[in-house]
Amino acid sequence: MIFKEDQQNQVRLIDYTIDKDVLSQIIFDVLRSLRKEECGLPIIVATENNVINRMESAGVYYVNIRKNEFVYLFGKEDYKRFFESLTVVQERLNLKGSLLISFLTDSPNQCSVNEKLSDQLNELIHLHGDLNCESTSIEHPEVITFPLLNTNFNLRLLHWIKKKGGVEHVK
Repeated sequence: MIFKEDQQNQVRLIDYTIDKDVLSQIIFDVLRSLRKEECGLPIIVATENNVINRMESAGVYYVNIRKNEFVYLFGKEDYKRFFESLTVVQERLNLKGSLLISFLTDSPNQCSVNEKLSDQLNELIHLHGDLNCESTSIEHPEVITFPLLNTNFNLRLLHWIKKKGGVEHVK
């Protein structure tokens, strides 16, 4: 695309946090290092648009490793209570970032795996770019119904991904 001089100010570069393929590889590596049953189902939550390169919409995505795809489950407008509860956790713990990774489980007790999972995920996040990962556990797990997956899950451990150096995703 060629821009004329008067059009250059109209171009806004999108500053995404991570590329879709890198994110997929991180999730794959975590699941490979631990048994899938231990981890639960991996989900990605983008609280703003354009956080993930080539995944423009804010929302919740299930990572289907077998098919190497992200399945869009719902958006901000579809399940407002879920996104509001994430905002409360984020503000209470003073966490920054518009992207998080979590692993859904049908078991409310997953404590020993949480530490292994957090350590492995933190290590991989640091290897794959200029990113930090802050992990937090929710005292009272959020029970979420995913119609597309036809089941209820407990959301217990959240991994907030952000760029190093304080650079945040611009809305």
